[in-house]
Amino acid sequence: MAHGAADLHFHSTRSDGAFEPAELMAIAAERGLELVSLTDHDTFAGVGEANEAATKLGVRLVQGIEISTHYKGAGLHLLAYWDGFGTQSADFDAFLEARLEGRRVRLQRMADALAKLGVTLDVDEVLRTANGAVTRSHIAKQLVAQGAARTIQEVFDRWIGSAGPAYVASEQLPVEQMLARVRSEGGLPVVAHPGSQKLTHEDLRTLRDAGLGGVEIHHPSHPRSTRRRYRRSCRELGLVPTGGSDWHGRHGSSLLGRGHGLSLEARHAFEEALASAS
Repeated sequence: MAHGAADLHFHSTRSDGAFEPAELMAIAAERGLELVSLTDHDTFAGVGEANEAATKLGVRLVQGIEISTHYKGAGLHLLAYWDGFGTQSADFDAFLEARLEGRRVRLQRMADALAKLGVTLDVDEVLRTANGAVTRSHIAKQLVAQGAARTIQEVFDRWIGSAGPAYVASEQLPVEQMLARVRSEGGLPVVAHPGSQKLTHEDLRTLRDAGLGGVEIHHPSHPRSTRRRYRRSCRELGLVPTGGSDWHGRHGSSLLGRGHGLSLEARHAFEEALASAS
């Protein structure tokens, strides 16, 4: 297997990505990827379309998702993977729908906060363009489209960044609760870009004991020293090293199929853990 044949973390238009699920599979095939996972926020809405396209193109798609949780008072993103499609319970589907509704409620609250600052947000247009999980990126794009700001970064800096006057925090879901839920559904939970949360070896030990199965070592935000440190933790704690580009399809960001560096050994370890979890 050639280096760069897997990418286990990227997003489509069903959350905050720029490309349709089928388009992403075509790009993956063009770049020689053999194993991929579409990991949209809080939804599997794009998985069916992606899998149909992937099957035709000879790319193996793993069902995945990214969910925001909280750990030690801060946000922590979890990736979850399944060996198979549509195996989740009705209870899990209801949980995800509640998460999506929470995002819609958050959108309205942020729109109300913006209105108090003299900024009008077209909520209906945000919902139309989001076509799935509503994120702050959708809000920022809409405000730029309306002419309220010149760039997405300006919107975050002025209004909706974590310290901004129109910021509304997302639901605080304890990571331990999500780890247990994913495990009960036969999924493999993996912590996303742990370097951004500055997770320590002991943090990973605690999370492993709560059900964590892997660590996203290879990520565009991780320098070599960070990858080396988390690889050592994986070996010592019995966790699976994974990786992905976290590509959203935007210019200037990591490209699909880059920023992961999965070896053949790491890929096999991931696939074995995936099968074992199910």
